[in-house]
Amino acid sequence: MRRRITIIVTLAAMLAGCVSGGGLTEEQRVGTAVAGTQMAQTAVAGTVAAAMETEEAEAPPEPAVTSGPGDVPSVTDTPIPTSAVESTTQVSFAPGGTRAAFDGNVDAGGVDEYIVRASEGQILQVTLSPPSGSVYLDIRGADGSNLIPDGAQWTSFWSSLSTTQDYHIKVISGGAAQAYSINITIPAMIYFATGESDKTINGHVGENAVVDYLLYAATGQELHLTVTTPGVQVALSLTGMNDGQPYLRYVAEETDWTFTLPATQYYKISVVTIGPATDFTLYIEVE
Repeated sequence: MRRRITIIVTLAAMLAGCVSGGGLTEEQRVGTAVAGTQMAQTAVAGTVAAAMETEEAEAPPEPAVTSGPGDVPSVTDTPIPTSAVESTTQVSFAPGGTRAAFDGNVDAGGVDEYIVRASEGQILQVTLSPPSGSVYLDIRGADGSNLIPDGAQWTSFWSSLSTTQDYHIKVISGGAAQAYSINITIPAMIYFATGESDKTINGHVGENAVVDYLLYAATGQELHLTVTTPGVQVALSLTGMNDGQPYLRYVAEETDWTFTLPATQYYKISVVTIGPATDFTLYIEVE
């Protein structure tokens, strides 16, 4: 079995334990999920640690989210399956990164495993490509907690994490051998202190890489985004986490953009560079 591993360092000194990425299609790399793709979700807590948080910051309310049809099933405590594991990769997180991506090829009936160390309150997002076929995800904590219910063949998932521990992300072949790409993201959370409506963030994005932020906002609010750099081309993207809609794609090359939000939900804001690494300043305003 051969595997190409790519880890991109971004968002220096902002969020320890996050990850960086590449290796999927261009749309998947910037988190703009194709309309109609249904995220397997659990309720997202408002206690995500981030460098932008202050003592006065208020956690956003928890949205009512579902995982496939119906309500999210309860977490279960079952043994981590170990049979048929072909290889195990320990993902090392670069300080301040937000993404990691891997290309692999799992044999018929086989399992590839990725072990991710993550902290309580962080948000974990995993996307497996192709979204349909013979491969699917199994995600469990080292304590045996099952983040995806037994028997569910999900190819995408996002959730806040209730425990600091290793998380075992498995790519399982339910049929023939299958080439795949897996994208693991832990975005930085944006909080506004009481009375605040804007925030300025200084960050760094690697070569041909992406930095992700997560913001909770309400229907009808106006979101204004501006990103500036010392001369390097970057672009913005915006994706609804709950509805999976790409409201702004990086290919539009927008750096100063205003948008009236259509739904109350979490939104993923991404800064994308199509070229060399660069420092950047991101301004976010919600009215």
